[in-house]
Amino acid sequence: MYDMLSLQKIAESLKVNKTLTTLNLESNYVSGDGIILILEAINVNQTLQELHLANQVGLKLFVVSILIFII
Repeated sequence: MYDMLSLQKIAESLKVNKTLTTLNLESNYVSGDGIILILEAINVNQTLQELHLANQVGLKLFVVSILIFII
């Protein structure tokens, strides 16, 4: 499980990282706010090609809604 401080650090790292192509956060109980942080960061990131967020307990509808909004 990630707390918000950890997710903020991941998000900030994603904004400047130029080598990471895959990020797997599956089954880590990431909150809705944490997912938003990550999604905002990947808008800046130019190299990330895959983001895995499946199995976030209790957030399935939230994630689907966000993904539909992005598309």
